[in-house]
Amino acid sequence: MPAEGATITVIVLVYNQMQFVDECLDSVVASDYSDIELVIVDDASRDASVAAVEAWIERRGTRSRVTFLRHPVNLGICASLNDAIAAGSGRYFAIVAADDRLLPGGLTARVAYLAAHPKKLAVFGNCRVIDVEGRVTHAGFYPDLVKAPLAQLEPLGLVPWALVFQMWFPGPGFLCRREAYETLGTYDTSLYFEDADFYLRLGATNRIGYLASLVADYRRHGAGTSVSQLQRISEGIEATTTKLAPSYRGVLRLQLSLKRVFATNARRPRTISRRARSAVIRAIAALARAVYRVVCAWAVIRSGRRGPQSSA
Repeated sequence: MPAEGATITVIVLVYNQMQFVDECLDSVVASDYSDIELVIVDDASRDASVAAVEAWIERRGTRSRVTFLRHPVNLGICASLNDAIAAGSGRYFAIVAADDRLLPGGLTARVAYLAAHPKKLAVFGNCRVIDVEGRVTHAGFYPDLVKAPLAQLEPLGLVPWALVFQMWFPGPGFLCRREAYETLGTYDTSLYFEDADFYLRLGATNRIGYLASLVADYRRHGAGTSVSQLQRISEGIEATTTKLAPSYRGVLRLQLSLKRVFATNARRPRTISRRARSAVIRAIAALARAVYRVVCAWAVIRSGRRGPQSSA
């Protein structure tokens, strides 16, 4: 049972996702965790998402535990999250996009993990991967979609290695203490996406954990990434890695520095001298990835010697 006053603020981000709103919000209130505060932010959707949220609130009759924020203009993911955090009163925060959904027991499992690991600021739970129709395409984000042995890295305190080298964690699996935002600050509104910057700040503290239990469904859409989106992502990676590489040491610092160089070069004209430097950089990057593979293999071997490990 959750401790008294251990409210979870579940933030639901909405943007042109009217067809998924009911499914997402129903999954939140269906949780077995009893003390949930729901903060919904619509970031100036152009479809009927606002009407769908309002209809859901009216139908469920839970206004006293729901805050619905509506942006008159699109402010982006980071600003939406910051507004929701400011509106939330919870001891814990979970984040769900309106096209994702929570699984039964997932919130309770993550709060239990943090209760058992008081030094951790946040935890990622594993997620199923679903398509637009809600069909399961991957039984687990790890290791079925992303080939990282997080269940073996976690007991050894090596989750930051996966953060730095993979840079891909499922958003609906994330849950943190309020202290995480008080200690590290909230989301950088100058960036297009919120996750890499904040997750790498967490990784630099090594106060982030991983829970192998399935806690949510992460929906992948078939639409590709536009050129302008790729440009903004590249700019974000360059800014984030420039800022945070000094917070790391050794191979992790090298890897972030290499990501910065690759992001910078991707936006510059290719010249003969730049191509030559890129070949050297790619060779160094291959060596860094080889070190990461060795670390992963060592973690798997050590886990096998110690017997089955539970990250709970």
